[in-house]
Amino acid sequence: MQAGRKFAVLVLVTSVAACGGSSTPKAKVIGNASSSSTSTTTTTTLPSNVGKVGDKIQSALGNVETVYAYEQPSPPVQFRTPDAGMEFAAADIELCVNADLTKDPDTGAAIPPDKQYVSATPFDYELMMPDNTRLQPTFGAREPGLNATNIERGQCLRGWVAWQVPVGVRPVSIIDTKTGPPSIQWRIG
Repeated sequence: MQAGRKFAVLVLVTSVAACGGSSTPKAKVIGNASSSSTSTTTTTTLPSNVGKVGDKIQSALGNVETVYAYEQPSPPVQFRTPDAGMEFAAADIELCVNADLTKDPDTGAAIPPDKQYVSATPFDYELMMPDNTRLQPTFGAREPGLNATNIERGQCLRGWVAWQVPVGVRPVSIIDTKTGPPSIQWRIG
């Protein structure tokens, strides 16, 4: 029950930050993971919170997420094979929690110290397919996997998220469903 309350508070804090207040929350592409400099910062107002694979995107709460790579087909791990007509796809994703996550960015209200974290799970990330359907992740298809956990402020978590996709069909984007609405997206080129 304790974990359920923490999740509810996190959802409430995230929802207030993303939807509430008199100002429009902002997400911004703050650079590309493959570049050595972030001097070409682009700021966009939500819902224009779309980057491409390799871009670091900062959420309204100041958390930074990066999709470093997308592979399709992704080689299966030992003893794991995709269903008939499907192949594995995988993305290397990192989430870094704002070290200053002490106040709600819209209301200025203090976030209690025991709530200054972000819950992360592979199920926060979906694939948007060309027909506008969304695919949920699958477990064990690529290691090291992005594990479900709480990330304290100032800390990062990185790992692979995998999906089963129809053979030869490329998704349009990876969507972080917990940052919305609207959600942060990385276009797959």
